[in-house]
Amino acid sequence: EEIAQAVSEARRRIMAPWVAHIRSSSPTPEDQVETICVIISAGASAILNLWIEGKLARSRALELLRRSASALIRELSDTSQP
Repeated sequence: EEIAQAVSEARRRIMAPWVAHIRSSSPTPEDQVETICVIISAGASAILNLWIEGKLARSRALELLRRSASALIRELSDTSQP
């Protein structure tokens, strides 16, 4: 349980800037903000792993992080979708 709490706290701290950004810049319903952040976090982890393994240049990794996060926020924040 102690490890699970530590992981949960670390995840919360990592996602805090994304939560604040999504809340301030999009009409995302509150119940979807955390879900979007979890998806962004998972995608960022995959991209960073590719960069660490030398499969992506730093500039490409940063571009992919920015574009994928922006696309997810834009797509999943669309309140007109069911």
